[in-house]
Formats: sequence, C-alpha cells, structure tokens
Amino acid sequence: MVKEAKYSLIKKLNNVEIRLYNSLIIAKVDGYGDAGFNLLFNYITDNNTRKATLEMTSPVISQNIEMTAPVLSEKDSIAFVIPEEYTLETTSKPTDEQIKIQQLPKRYVARARSLEKE
Repeated sequence: MVKEAKYSLIKKLNNVEIRLYNSLIIAKVDGYGDAGFNLLFNYITDNNTRKATLEMTSPVISQNIEMTAPVLSEKDSIAFVIPEEYTLETTSKPTDEQIKIQQLPKRYVARARSLEKE
C-alpha cells in the first residue's frame, strides 16, 4: 500500500475535490521522461547517502512544462513526495545529481475523483 501525503479536504464539487496540502518535501527529476521514474525509484530504494529505504508516497507529481525558445532544458519533470516524518534537513541526499530535493509551499490542489463507484 502506498502512503498518501496528508491534506485537508476543503470542498467537494461533483467529482472534484479541493484539497489543501501543507508544505511538502519532494525528490524531483527534470527532463528525463519515463526514465525519471526509475531514477526516483532507485533513490527511495537505497540509492542515497544513507542507503536508506523510503516509503513510496502518493501523489507522484508530474508536469509538462511548455517548451520555449531557446530550449534550455527538457520539458518533463517527475517528483516523489518524501514521507512526512522527514524534513529538508533530515531527508537522505541523493547520490545521483539528476535528483533534486525541494520543499514545496502549502498549496491548494483540485483532484478529479473517479466517476466509478469506489
């Protein structure tokens, strides 16, 4: 079972939930498409400075960033949320320099719920 980042449910609008997430620590890879998932998976399974295994947490965050000219980087990014018991200071550092540890500010997120019965 994948642990889910904590949030407060603000409102339900038909099949959409408005959620408030507190600040989150993420491990992020930019510009590697599907290969980014594998880099992050290796990081949480022990490819880090402490050789520690971190729990898989949802949501997995991915985004496509619009391409601009000149092209300075790839357009895809993917990130895993670090379990809440870690801080920016206590999160094990990646041994792969392609992985960046970042803190996201508190934010509102809209999530579409499945239209099928749960």
